[in-house]
Amino acid sequence: MLIDRGNAEVAHKITANPGARFSRFGFSTAMTRAEDDDSLAMAVAARLDMPDDLLEQLVGKASMTVQQRLLANARPEMRQDPARLRARIVECAESRNLPELLDALAVLSEIAVKAIKDIARQGSNEAVLVLRKSCGFRWHDLQKIMAVLVPSKKTPDEVNALFASYTALSTANAQRAVRFIQTSRSRLADEMRKLMAVAAT
Repeated sequence: MLIDRGNAEVAHKITANPGARFSRFGFSTAMTRAEDDDSLAMAVAARLDMPDDLLEQLVGKASMTVQQRLLANARPEMRQDPARLRARIVECAESRNLPELLDALAVLSEIAVKAIKDIARQGSNEAVLVLRKSCGFRWHDLQKIMAVLVPSKKTPDEVNALFASYTALSTANAQRAVRFIQTSRSRLADEMRKLMAVAAT
């Protein structure tokens, strides 16, 4: 396939041609090439025949600058239907599909997927809770997501403490924390714990 064998100019021309037919493998190949080519990423995302799940993956893997551009130009259902994305994230949590869960969270929260992975790697219940609160998850669904991202076993007292923090945390404070995540990932867990302490007072 030309998208696989051709040079950058050929890849751009094929992707920009609405008459060109892409298989799922062709889209996956274009996405791989787009990881190092921002303009190609924009062209791939603009194709109306691109599967939604691959578009979510493309946005999730993009740099923050490209993510913002992709989301601004994404199909309306990608920008305006957070309920569909939340449902997909819960499905991924239930099936323990971590890669797709991370990609979909990146799209919903508009945070680079690397930052989402950093949160999961730090194992911070507080950071996960803040992020999900800002995205509008119910407590029941949040527990499913936390079981995948922070799989350590929790005692009933720990679960009750997290629920108390969840109910005390306002959406506005959670969204403020998300803006912090977008700009800095250093000492992330410590900052999230401070925010939860303030919310609980």
